[in-house]
Amino acid sequence: MKKMTEIERISNILKRQPVDRIGLHEHLWRDTKKAREDQGHIKENEETILLKDGNCAFLRNEQEFLGE
Repeated sequence: MKKMTEIERISNILKRQPVDRIGLHEHLWRDTKKAREDQGHIKENEETILLKDGNCAFLRNEQEFLGE
């Protein structure tokens, strides 16, 4: 079986089809983030700031709303 991409592997797992290996450590955020940026949902520039909240989650906020 040829080596699968992360997306192919997870897709096949969800469809209960054969995969090249167990999909335990797939990192799909790269692809998701790029797609969301291409669609205009995520914009990173000097007007945004990345914050980490108390639950260790990263939040991106507009600086104008933070009073900076």
